[in-house]
Amino acid sequence: MIAQALLSQIAFLDQQISQMVHQAIAALAEVRESWGVDATGDTGPQAGTSPDSPILAAAHRPAEIPGISVWLAIVIIAEIGLTMAVFPTPAHLVSWMGLCRSASQSGTRRGKGHPPCLAAVRARQMER
Repeated sequence: MIAQALLSQIAFLDQQISQMVHQAIAALAEVRESWGVDATGDTGPQAGTSPDSPILAAAHRPAEIPGISVWLAIVIIAEIGLTMAVFPTPAHLVSWMGLCRSASQSGTRRGKGHPPCLAAVRARQMER
């Protein structure tokens, strides 16, 4: 009984995700700047989706980066937009995304600092 309820919930959530995917793809297809150009010179919502296109559609350009799927590219475009003009430098974009390293420390620091790196330890062992 509980397992069936959980499976029903998973099926419902899969359906919701699928609907959101189609809505995101449809919304991006309406944006003229996201269209690509086919080898024949045609442009439009479905143009630029094949690898032989001279200009790829906006969602297919980042998808050429290993590890980024077309869906992930659509999500990135939904978050950032199609123009990087709002970010003066790449560092501003990285900061906005929250990917900057930060040095947060609570309390005082005690001890001798960082442990030695593995290469230095191995070099000392080889000297002996």
